[in-house]
Amino acid sequence: MTEAEIKRGRPHNAEGAREAILNAAEKVFSEHGFAGARIDDIAAAAGYNKGLIFRYFGDKLRLYLEVIRRVDAATRGMEAQVIAYLMEEDILHDPQRVAALVKTFIGEVFDYYLENPGVMRILQWEMAEGWQNYRQIAQQIDDADFERMKPLLARLQKAGLLRSEFDPQAQIITAIFQPILFLGLLSFYPIFSAAGDMQTAREFMIEFVAGGLLAGPADTDSEIQTKKEA
Repeated sequence: MTEAEIKRGRPHNAEGAREAILNAAEKVFSEHGFAGARIDDIAAAAGYNKGLIFRYFGDKLRLYLEVIRRVDAATRGMEAQVIAYLMEEDILHDPQRVAALVKTFIGEVFDYYLENPGVMRILQWEMAEGWQNYRQIAQQIDDADFERMKPLLARLQKAGLLRSEFDPQAQIITAIFQPILFLGLLSFYPIFSAAGDMQTAREFMIEFVAGGLLAGPADTDSEIQTKKEA
């Protein structure tokens, strides 16, 4: 047994060690950003020798990649559910079902970031730093589900169910990031803290995002009239 295979005098389980390191890395990256995070601090937080981190992950950037991959895996179920509903042909003829789908999706995104503030802070660091670290690992992240969603969103736009003619993928990305912005504001501005409980805040965010994305009855009628005149 080598020194790197010992955690505070106890043999470690490889899978458990990796999970502990990833948990520690998420915490340290969320507190200091990629540039400020130190492998020594991650090793100390995980309770493992830093040599084990290099053995499992290679370097700091690849460790960061694994943290992002874990986030991606956690959100994949939400994306898969949206894809499954969008593939149903009759959904284009039922704006209420589309609205329910969008609201459910935004609610799940809100809940995920509320329950995982470290992930939210990592993304806030990325935005502040111009996504320079994310760009280096973007090609190594599996975004197949999101790519599959693009033509399905285009169908909704063509059917007149989206309020804007702006790129539909850009619209959904903007919608996904609204809870991150909103939850960040909750912890800073007193007016947000005094505005009500978290359930009320959640309902506001869902309606706010859905209202911006989806065409209302007046918008739909206008779209239909425009098509008739054309």
